[in-house]
Amino acid sequence: MCLITKWKKPKVAKKDIICFKTMRRIEGAITSSFQFFEYELDKLYETEMAEDPSGGPHDYKDSKKLEEYVREGIPHKIISEGFHAALTIQRLGWIGFDYIYKCIIPKNSLYYRDATGLIVANQIIIKEEVVE
Repeated sequence: MCLITKWKKPKVAKKDIICFKTMRRIEGAITSSFQFFEYELDKLYETEMAEDPSGGPHDYKDSKKLEEYVREGIPHKIISEGFHAALTIQRLGWIGFDYIYKCIIPKNSLYYRDATGLIVANQIIIKEEVVE
């Protein structure tokens, strides 16, 4: 998963940002849906964010936005590394065997957002499963 943004630099979160991630449960562990990174609830995770100059994989909305930016010559970045999430449950692109978790990008974290409702940050806390 990659985030495509027009932001030149990451922003600093002025307050906690609520977001959502799809996760899997494998043998009792909570893991990210794509890279299978194992998380514990209520633990702060930190990482470096990094650009992907090759273009990386995108979902349909991301691909359309990338086509638009390239077609119109709009400078953009593709962020491949970091904690990826969505700002709303509806934006997740939920897969039937995944679970939805509420997360927090803590105040003072660095983050990028895109025009479609995705976010990538250098810090995240997985809080709880969202039961709908």
